[in-house]
Amino acid sequence: MGNRFRHLALLTAILSALGCGDDKGPGKNTGCEGAACETPPPTINPNGPCQADADCGATASCYRGACLANAILKCEGGKKPIIQVDPASIEFGSIRVAAPVERALTVRNLGDCALKLTSASFDPGASTEFGCANCTGFPKTLLPSERETINLVYTAVDVTPDTALLSITSDDAQFPLIRVPLKSENKGTPTIAVDPTTLNYGYVPQGSTRAQTFTVRNAAVGDGVLTIREIANRPLTSTTYRIVPSRTLPAFLNAGEAMTVEVTYAPQDAALHTEAIAIASTDTAKPIVEVAVTGYSATPPSIDVTPTTLTWGNVPLGTTERKQLRVTNNGGSPLTVSLQLDQLGSTDFSYSSTIVPMAGFAAPIAPHANADVFVDLTPTTNGIQRGRLVINSNDPATPQVTVDLSGTGAPNVGSDVLKLEMTFDNGSGGWATNDFRNVDLVYENPYGDAVSKANRAPDWGTFGHPRWQSYSAEKPEIIIHADAGGTNGDYKVKADYVEDCSAAISQLVASILGIAANALIAYLTSGVTLPGLDQAIANVCTSHDATDVQVKVYINGTLIRTKVVSVSRKGEVKNVFTIRRTNGVFNVL
Repeated sequence: MGNRFRHLALLTAILSALGCGDDKGPGKNTGCEGAACETPPPTINPNGPCQADADCGATASCYRGACLANAILKCEGGKKPIIQVDPASIEFGSIRVAAPVERALTVRNLGDCALKLTSASFDPGASTEFGCANCTGFPKTLLPSERETINLVYTAVDVTPDTALLSITSDDAQFPLIRVPLKSENKGTPTIAVDPTTLNYGYVPQGSTRAQTFTVRNAAVGDGVLTIREIANRPLTSTTYRIVPSRTLPAFLNAGEAMTVEVTYAPQDAALHTEAIAIASTDTAKPIVEVAVTGYSATPPSIDVTPTTLTWGNVPLGTTERKQLRVTNNGGSPLTVSLQLDQLGSTDFSYSSTIVPMAGFAAPIAPHANADVFVDLTPTTNGIQRGRLVINSNDPATPQVTVDLSGTGAPNVGSDVLKLEMTFDNGSGGWATNDFRNVDLVYENPYGDAVSKANRAPDWGTFGHPRWQSYSAEKPEIIIHADAGGTNGDYKVKADYVEDCSAAISQLVASILGIAANALIAYLTSGVTLPGLDQAIANVCTSHDATDVQVKVYINGTLIRTKVVSVSRKGEVKNVFTIRRTNGVFNVL
């Protein structure tokens, strides 16, 4: 018995030395070591960072690196997640080929516990032109009121309407699968515009080649993709004209886009080759547009101009004398010509011709045929007047011929000669750079009758016979009043702002008028009035601006007055000068 108590006392002393006495209990002393002590539990921080649920204790779970209460995350005690997808369907708008269109889809959790999104993907059969930038990384958890944005993109490769279904799955018991319809359509109306619609190659020797291009543009005002289906020779078997489009066909042109087509003339025999290039497109109003192509490989045209000098001698101020010259084609192919007065010459010269309309384009002169050109001199100043008439042609040997012009203005006793010159600002290149601002010079007699571009040579009776003229954009508008008769009175000089559009595409305006862009520019720069021009410009104008107008007054060749006025909007008519005539003498008031 004595030994047993001694052993018990020894054991008690050992345990006491180790700090594991009965008063502390096993495992409660964090300072003990060895098998005699239990391992302490991990430190729990219900609100701190975490890597797993075990880091958060029994009442919380690890969510996105933070411990959140299970009452929020877990759907217990009647709580449930509720999914909402907005919008219910997505319209990507009108198709624009190769132009990505992005849309966002929002998924929200309207419930009172966590929503688990398990996937977001396109259903089988969906167009591959739809894409999803972040339909990865599932499953994803949304707490109550949280949202997830799904980014979608549509990139059209053709004009076929496209659809798709985006399926979103979740643990919403009522709506575990939601499908969102996606679509895009070609809603606009395409409009084809081809410029130019005529290619004239002139003379090209057999065995040689010459290339020219034309442009095909989608002139749709709104959306609408134009499909260029085919570009082919007419006749189809022709090998004289080789076609090389800048895009692979079928080609898709968004509104405002264009492509070029190179056509190479390669004559294989000595002949006249008149054919066409046909462009087939999805423009329902003009499904087929043709470009006329003409070339000559026979004997080239040969121009002869007689005479090459015109001399008038003395011409009384304010009177008109006419001279004539003849243009002959001595070659074996049609001769085309264009006329222009030298910019540096006197503005008292003018020309006319039945083969060369005011637009500057000439009907071809057949081989061994001729045409007459008439040149007028109406001097407004005393002394020698000089100028040059430039004749351009498709004669490969002589592409330009100049005719020297000279005459002398002589005093005309009893009546002054009045000349008005007007210029205005419509951009550095004018209509050629798509600036359509236009001002007309107007001159009114005391009764309000007017001479202008619209009424070029009225008969005013006792007030005389004034004349308006202008032959290119570089030349000013001119009005000459030389035979004012015996009627006295006040005459008004006005600037009429007929068009204030400073930004419109020439090709679109030309397309609306049904002509080529180069023909439009030629008409505008020659002073010809085109029916429907105002409305065509209004349809595509994007900017309106004021312009400055300069008017000069000459009396008997002497510059009397210069004035610059500003007109601000279309339709504005501004008085520039009042000119009083008394007994044949003009004075600027």
